[in-house]
Amino acid sequence: MRYDLSDQTTHWKTDSTYTSQVNYNFQTPCLLEVYPEYAPGIEMKPSDHFISVRTYELAMDSYDRERRGLSIQQMYRTIAPWTTGNPIFMHLVSKTDEEVKSAVDQCANTGYEALILSFGSHINMEETSKENLLRWKNLADYAHQKGIKVGGYSLFSSRKISDADDVIDARTGKPGGAFFGNAPCFGSKWGLGYRDKIKTFFRSTGFDIWENDGPYPGDRCASVTHPGHKGLDDSQWRQMEIQKDLYQWLNKRGVYINAPDWYFLDGTNKIALGYREVNFSLPRSNQKLLNRQNIYDGTWDKLPSMGWGFVPLTRYQGGGPEAILEPLSEHLPDYEQLMIQYYGAGVQACYRGPRLYDNDRTKAVVIKVINWYKNIVTF
Repeated sequence: MRYDLSDQTTHWKTDSTYTSQVNYNFQTPCLLEVYPEYAPGIEMKPSDHFISVRTYELAMDSYDRERRGLSIQQMYRTIAPWTTGNPIFMHLVSKTDEEVKSAVDQCANTGYEALILSFGSHINMEETSKENLLRWKNLADYAHQKGIKVGGYSLFSSRKISDADDVIDARTGKPGGAFFGNAPCFGSKWGLGYRDKIKTFFRSTGFDIWENDGPYPGDRCASVTHPGHKGLDDSQWRQMEIQKDLYQWLNKRGVYINAPDWYFLDGTNKIALGYREVNFSLPRSNQKLLNRQNIYDGTWDKLPSMGWGFVPLTRYQGGGPEAILEPLSEHLPDYEQLMIQYYGAGVQACYRGPRLYDNDRTKAVVIKVINWYKNIVTF
């Protein structure tokens, strides 16, 4: 969720020939070198096309945090204008197709612009049977007829697939040792198949949004049998290429991408604002305070449109009735305040649950806030 944690290529080094520096031992980090640290084993065939890493350097004119933050935000508007997209979306938890249609209707009735089938819903983008693709194409068509974009959640990393397809730890020669403990290798047979299935799903259904949880996080893989890389030395570079190719392919098709890693310059649109998930199990009063802090801390180095927050309409990772908003009509002041906080800052949140309103009074409050956001607040 932060650029400095995702950076794999920027290396600040010392320069002993810079003899006029203040540091007595010549240890000032003043020499910038840009290179991938783990890519010594890239072999190029005569017909191969190589794309190097690129670094954009922004010249700062001040140490003032506000001014520096505004400069960084303007940079992203310039070099990655797709990050300014900011659709108003619901995070639907669904079990049936009828629940999807009902949520689409509620989005259309309240001024929402998009619906994302959340984790725990009944969507499976990895199933590419004709029946499944047709099912979701029909639901996408229904949403489009109502003027609503539609998307879905899919998890790549932080899951175990098989010993043959998972990242191999160079120290043990066995699966494990990845950023999330066990994780698939994007260069494995399963990983390449996952890429192809996601492309097939979007090509066949007309979906508009992809929420990709756990994108490739930089794991190195010591396998010598995976078809997508040769061994440990080229594994990070090759997996990164596969992930970037997928995001760039989707971006060119106009697909909006939520992903919790810093792939903005390769086509993603939004990342997590920055938060601890367990905090959404706290009482609503605590959540309102923490959200204000998250919004403040999470918009220094990125645009409000580049981050998402979270509102648990239903239970999420624990917590009791005091942590959720359902029944919505019984917690309207909290529901309205949470919406005002996020929309007032220009930040979209994942309103995660089965519905946006449960009666006409709740519906009127949602419409009021959305109209206020659209007609008064500009960024």
